[in-house]
Amino acid sequence: MINLLHESGFCCGVKAAVHKTDALAENLARGEKIFLFGDLVNNRHVMARLKHAGFVVAQTADEIYSGCVIIRAHGVGRDAYEIFAKKNIRIVDCTCEKVKKIHKIVSERVNSRVIIVGKKNHPEVLGILGWCDDGVVVENENEIAPALCEKKPLCVVAQTTCNKDFWEKSVAIIKGKFPDAEIFYTLCDITAKRIEKAVEMAKNSHSMVVVGDKKSANSVELFEACKSACTNVFFVSSLEELAAENISFAGEIGIAGSASSPSETIEEIREFLLFSHFLAVAKSEIEDECEHFFAQKIEKSSDNLFIKNALHDLHNLNKNGKRIRGAMVKLGIEIASENEKNYSQIAMAYEIFQTAILIHDDIIDKSSLRRGKKTIHARENNTHFGISRAICVGDYGLFLANNIISKFPKTAEFFSEVQLKTIEGEIMDVILPHSPIANHDEYSLCVNKIYELKTAWYTLAGPLMLGAICGGASEELIENLREIALPLGMAYQIKDDLLGIFASEKILGKPALSDIIEKKQTILYGFAKLHATSEQQKLLESHYGNPRADNTSLEIIRNIFTKTGAKKFAEDEIIRLSQSSLGTIEKLQKHRDLLRGLVHFLTLRRY
Repeated sequence: MINLLHESGFCCGVKAAVHKTDALAENLARGEKIFLFGDLVNNRHVMARLKHAGFVVAQTADEIYSGCVIIRAHGVGRDAYEIFAKKNIRIVDCTCEKVKKIHKIVSERVNSRVIIVGKKNHPEVLGILGWCDDGVVVENENEIAPALCEKKPLCVVAQTTCNKDFWEKSVAIIKGKFPDAEIFYTLCDITAKRIEKAVEMAKNSHSMVVVGDKKSANSVELFEACKSACTNVFFVSSLEELAAENISFAGEIGIAGSASSPSETIEEIREFLLFSHFLAVAKSEIEDECEHFFAQKIEKSSDNLFIKNALHDLHNLNKNGKRIRGAMVKLGIEIASENEKNYSQIAMAYEIFQTAILIHDDIIDKSSLRRGKKTIHARENNTHFGISRAICVGDYGLFLANNIISKFPKTAEFFSEVQLKTIEGEIMDVILPHSPIANHDEYSLCVNKIYELKTAWYTLAGPLMLGAICGGASEELIENLREIALPLGMAYQIKDDLLGIFASEKILGKPALSDIIEKKQTILYGFAKLHATSEQQKLLESHYGNPRADNTSLEIIRNIFTKTGAKKFAEDEIIRLSQSSLGTIEKLQKHRDLLRGLVHFLTLRRY
């Protein structure tokens, strides 16, 4: 179960500041110089977006010489306004109303000692100091006594995001010594409420994800508060960071976003976790179905050692797959049907089909490892016998899958179509490296067709549409699912190609050199060939496809793919294709968040 704290995301002040700033983007296009006086919000991703749009960040008022200046939600001191007025610079004031109230309080206490309870170097506190005639900041109990002054009236305010317990302790100490001190409660209750509710959520969660920037005081405080209530707390600023974490999907998962976290980032993380949890549940259900199925088959074959051993090998290799394809069957049924339908037999058949063709694929690719285990053909000392036996086991898996699917007449015909598309892609993949290709455009067309047939149909479109057919989907829904799955499936394959070159063997579960040794035909290789220098061309010819390639070869190919721009081109293609899928997802009525989570999961995966 994934739970999102309702109070997550930009506070009102930050939201208003970002909205006002975004509204000025058109002025940039017209040539107006627009400065941000310091970071608009303590979030590096938001700031990177604004800088990319053309806003210029200045850390001091002296750096701002013309045009327009945007004052951040944290506010600035009085002297900055005076400097901008003298320079005739237009001011767009995004100071939070709660912070402005503090500025007014302290500026009116001309003869008072102003004590600010908060973090000394925080921009909000520095701004408040800039409105004080005599101000001092205290950020721990030991600093309170030296800050007190008997010769002047005392005025006490707090940074809006100050820790509430520390504020109350500070007030008690000050009032104990100076009962007449003016105390102004300036904490943002929304922040305090957010922390209180996040802690309550953390207490009832197996894992907690805090979304925020490590530069942000309120983000750090939120993280520390949740950490006191839950042992598994992850502090991330983006979906990319979360994807790199090893989160367990057992039990409840809570999400709390800080006041400096954009709602779209929090929503992406929620969607990613939603699909990840869905996949974990599906994987467990499919594993159970497979265990039960193979146990029965092996028991029935106990009097035939040859078949029993073949089933053992098939079962062993079938274990611990990602189960993406089986999960797609489950998702397709759920999207299509209002009623709960049993999907596990069809999903299991699809997973056995996948394992079977992987056995054949490993022979073609000469791979010795699959899912971290030795491949069937590589186990035998006699090469021909090993290959022959692996072909038989693979064939057995294919016919087992078809036998299971035959019990579901509505799906059997479509399943056979997906199988045909898969083998068509495999035929092209095997023959392409040995075929004369006239030019890069022709090569790209072939590679993209392989991606479509061998991966997009087989991995996503096939099982998703198969599930939808089983669930009684309309033709329109099935077509929408196809439009979602095909570009996403191609993006999935491009991601696989990137991982095949740039990931480690431990992550891949197969030799890191396998794609290079087999001379795998990819858009990475095609782009690199087109843009390589003569020296790089020689290195490609020497190392890519070399059966004796080693770790030096791997580093050379990685370097060429990076320097020619092939890696960047592939990454951009993943974004383009996934955006296409996201656009079609909006047409659906059900499970849009789960499908968006699927897009995030597949394009950001690290294995």
